[in-house]
Amino acid sequence: MAKGKLKWTDVEDIAFRLIDEHPSTNPLSLRFTDLHKYVTKLPDFSDDPKKSNEKILEAIQMTWLEERQEMEDELGPLSAARKDDEDEDLDEDDYRDDKMIDEKEDEDLMSDDDDEDGDEFGDGFQEEEVQD
Repeated sequence: MAKGKLKWTDVEDIAFRLIDEHPSTNPLSLRFTDLHKYVTKLPDFSDDPKKSNEKILEAIQMTWLEERQEMEDELGPLSAARKDDEDEDLDEDDYRDDKMIDEKEDEDLMSDDDDEDGDEFGDGFQEEEVQD
């Protein structure tokens, strides 16, 4: 479809444009009045805003939902506010690896302290050797 030529009957093309314009929007969360505004504000929409009706808006909404779900099945979440990789939760294996590194560093620190000053408990006191 050529740019500037979208009509209310171009349900599938409108749905794809809405996915592009509003990637994180759940189509089912919109009222028809909001959906109407979204459609009429599309840069390539040129039909009469008064020609829409509930049946057309529902068809656009359902097509938008179906196409969005298919895209997410193939590509993952379409949300514009996706988390950065570093913000994501660690999976179980990564957690175990990180935990093991932390424990190793703690052991190294404790053994260094013991060797240097004889302060086995880290309380600032050295145990005196008792000779019998």
